Amino acid sequence: MAADEDTPEAVFNLYQKQVQMGTQVDLSKITPDNPRLKLFDNLQADAAKYAHFRQAQKEKELIEVRTDLDKQKIEKKYKNYRQVEEQTIFAHSAAAERWMGFEENADIYPNLEYRTAGDSDVRAEHAKLDGIILPMNDPFWSGHTPPLGWGCRCELVQTDDPVNKDQEKYKGFEDTTAPKGFDFNPGVEQKLFSDSAGYYTSFSKSKADEIATTAQGFYYDFTKQYGASQVGKIFGKVKVTKAGIKQAIEQPHRDYTLKNMLLENLKGLIKGKTFKPVPGKEGFQYAPFNLNGKNSYVVVQEKAGKLEFTTISDTLNF
Repeated sequence: MAADEDTPEAVFNLYQKQVQMGTQVDLSKITPDNPRLKLFDNLQADAAKYAHFRQAQKEKELIEVRTDLDKQKIEKKYKNYRQVEEQTIFAHSAAAERWMGFEENADIYPNLEYRTAGDSDVRAEHAKLDGIILPMNDPFWSGHTPPLGWGCRCELVQTDDPVNKDQEKYKGFEDTTAPKGFDFNPGVEQKLFSDSAGYYTSFSKSKADEIATTAQGFYYDFTKQYGASQVGKIFGKVKVTKAGIKQAIEQPHRDYTLKNMLLENLKGLIKGKTFKPVPGKEGFQYAPFNLNGKNSYVVVQEKAGKLEFTTISDTLNF
């Protein structure tokens, strides 16, 4: 991104890279039944939302000033925001991925310990929480899952050590405050900022709905890029063509963006699968798979004795 480029599209590209690094999701390897695929999708969609609300807030401020100097100050301010926003998006993405791991191991390690970085830069309020151990299902975590503010380096560690909230030093821990935008659990809610974030609260409902709709459309279009790298590849006996990728992108689906992401791992969807004839559609074959808890189908077509990838659908009436 150019140094002076601060459009929602360019900022989103920065954000979504942080989501990828934080979650460590590799679309070329992840399987459709892995819950981290949905997490990745939700966080990327939220990154698009945040980028568009950010742009709307910046434009609102630019309209309210008259001089070029004041406009330049606003532009500079938002460019300076980018680094800390990227850091926070990475931190929340990593926290969301870790929470998924917590859930997977909750039967062995049912509790969570709050830990700070342990140095003089730790916020006093956060230092008071250092070492507290609560059950993973304690409601405190719903609004106090770190990071708890810009630049916060605190984290949660899963443990089977006993709950210790009754110790005198933790008295009143429930009163700990979290800044607006950070008063949520990114792993449970699967988003990057809470609804109280500053960019979200300065617009009327109708304007906010308009911005959110624009962001959603942008994100839908963004996922249409997936699959291009698969053209020309052969998985088993199935060849991937440009026409097949195009049809798959255009194919309606209840989980449209998830479906598009799966085009990056057609090898995992196709290779080794048993294909069956599609009822009522001569020459077409399908293999079912689970996506977000429901059946979807990878479809191939026989052409001149060879199989070509055709689409991914949530119905055989494609």
